[in-house]
Parts: sequence; C-alpha cells; structure tokens
Amino acid sequence: MYYINEVFDECEKYGLLLGVRKINIYSLKNEYENAIRFLDTLYQNDIITEFYKTIINNRFSAMETQKSGDTTARNLYIKKAFDEVEKLFLLRKDEFYDFLRKPYPTEYSYSIIPLQYYYYKAQIEGIDKVKSEIDSLQNAINGDEKYFEMIQAMLEEDFMRFMGI
Repeated sequence: MYYINEVFDECEKYGLLLGVRKINIYSLKNEYENAIRFLDTLYQNDIITEFYKTIINNRFSAMETQKSGDTTARNLYIKKAFDEVEKLFLLRKDEFYDFLRKPYPTEYSYSIIPLQYYYYKAQIEGIDKVKSEIDSLQNAINGDEKYFEMIQAMLEEDFMRFMGI
C-alpha cells in the first residue's frame, strides 16, 4: 500500500490500474469501508471508469454486509451490481460478442464487462447454472477458448477477496 500511495498521483496513465490494486489490498485487509471511500477519489471521467466505480462500490457494500452477517443486504447489493453490468452488457451485446470471438482478448475496458456479468450472475443464480450458460454461449458464437476458460475460472473466486471484478 505504501508504494502505491507513493506513486499514485504521479502515474495518471496507470491510475485506474493502481486504484484496483489498492482496492484489492483493502479487501485483503477486510477494510471494505476504506475501499468504498477510496473509490470516490478515483478521478477518471470516462463512462467505463464511472460504471466500474458504481459496480465496485456495490461489491464492497455487499462484502461489508456479508462480513456483518446481513445476507439479505448482501444479496441486494450484488443484485444492484449485476443490474448495472447487465444494462451495459445488453446495450453493447453485439460489440461484446465480437470481442469474445477474438483470440485471447486483452483490451481491459471490454474484457472486464463479460467477466463481471457472469461473476455477479453466478453469485445470484449459482456457479453450475452460469457455467452451463457460458459453455452454450461459447459454442453459439465460436468464442475464444482461453478467454472463456478465464471466465469459468473467475466464477470460483472467493467473493470476499476482490480480484478486480
């Protein structure tokens, strides 16, 4: 955290990436409220960054309520996060499907949305059901195998450990 804080203001090009790393550290330390406060300080003003901040804010609110044992509130925050992702995913569905067909996609702003969509959907509907849906989509659109394997693997991530989605 010390090194990120030292270079954060000097590295505008990597601001969001450094911010994600800082948020990851807060999750590892179970400092969910600090992560939420920090999210508000991210200054990039593009639609993806603002969208990402909204999703992650709901994610950390869900983590905070899970920590306190309030599963009803946790599920409401997860649903809010999913609803936001779903809006963008469905709005640009064709663009995302084109992207998912490319060999191992690396463009962060596009690659994160399908990951978030299926991750939060799995939190709501269950991992097995969503894995089946992912397999069907991959076959239907002839999606990149490596990227779809990554989506499947991300479903298994511990919800209480933030890994960027």
